[in-house]
Amino acid sequence: MKRILTLAAAILIAVVLATIAVAVTADATERKVKTWGTRTIYVQESLPRGYDVHRAVEAWDNRSRLNLVLVKRCPKGKACIKFTAGRRPGHAVATTWAWQTSKRIVKCDVVMDTRKLNGLSAKRRLSSISHETGHCLGFRHDHHRTNLMHGTNTQARSWKPSAAHYAALARTYGR
Repeated sequence: MKRILTLAAAILIAVVLATIAVAVTADATERKVKTWGTRTIYVQESLPRGYDVHRAVEAWDNRSRLNLVLVKRCPKGKACIKFTAGRRPGHAVATTWAWQTSKRIVKCDVVMDTRKLNGLSAKRRLSSISHETGHCLGFRHDHHRTNLMHGTNTQARSWKPSAAHYAALARTYGR
């Protein structure tokens, strides 16, 4: 009888923790503050080989009406995300700046510290690119350590956005 009670308590705790994790992830995706004013966003890649921007961008692109278009150079005056190589201070491997008007994101610059990222696996680099793309689309850091949009994302289970992020994208930009 004691074992059954212990097992029941363990199951109850696991269910409560899983519910909290889902709630935290959903909360993080609901706190989007800015969006793009257009559905077509150009993505300029200026990173060395081994940085699979195309794959990371496609993971975000295929779940909403957003149309993320990879280009060598962004058209003048168009919505654009630019990935470039550069040094970042401290432990940061990347920095994202989303340039905004009062209501909309108009461009996004991502600087990846390739000097730090070169020593990491291809999956970890892909995860970093996907994470920064999430920032460019308006997502903030969330609190779930295994989620792509966690502040450090070193424990992310996948380099792809979560189901909650895809749902938030569809609500924001349409399916």
